[in-house]
Amino acid sequence: MFCCKCGNPVDADARFCCVCGTPVEREQTQPVYRVYMSTEGASLVNYKFVVRDAQGNVRYTAATVSEAMFTHHARLYYTNGAEALQVHQQKKMTLAAMNFDLVTPDGRHITEVLQKNKLTKYVYEMPQIGLVADGDFVSHNFTYTRNGQTVAKVSMKWLTWGDSYEIEFSDPSLEQILLGTILVFEMVLGASRRRR
Repeated sequence: MFCCKCGNPVDADARFCCVCGTPVEREQTQPVYRVYMSTEGASLVNYKFVVRDAQGNVRYTAATVSEAMFTHHARLYYTNGAEALQVHQQKKMTLAAMNFDLVTPDGRHITEVLQKNKLTKYVYEMPQIGLVADGDFVSHNFTYTRNGQTVAKVSMKWLTWGDSYEIEFSDPSLEQILLGTILVFEMVLGASRRRR
């Protein structure tokens, strides 16, 4: 559960946010879903991931692909191998920003994922669905907001082999979109590592 004002975690039995003092709004409490996305394998340019639920059951697999001319794509798959979501890097360049599109398997556009420069770091906007991702993407510690309200939180899951994300959200319809955007962040981080 998160504070409706500042987005910080709030204990389940707390009456006020311990950071900003805002009263906890119990009537807005929704079930919290958690999934874990971890690296399953990697080459120099491509990565494979597995997504598990809180009980450890595999929900999805995913893979990123870097092609010639530094073009990046990713796919999210159901456990039966069917595609759930596609991620494509946009061909147009905007001041070296890497922008992407989230697309359904049948080619319907869901949203753009636009890299925006905010002072000394990037934030990511998904304008068609009103989401903004902000935080420390390198350390896997960031939040998603919609209209100023936190709708999902991502953090590093420690004591696991390889990089693992813990994704916490209350709206199950956002699950695949959140996973697709995390694939975007992985491709951007991978591209910056290769440039060094």
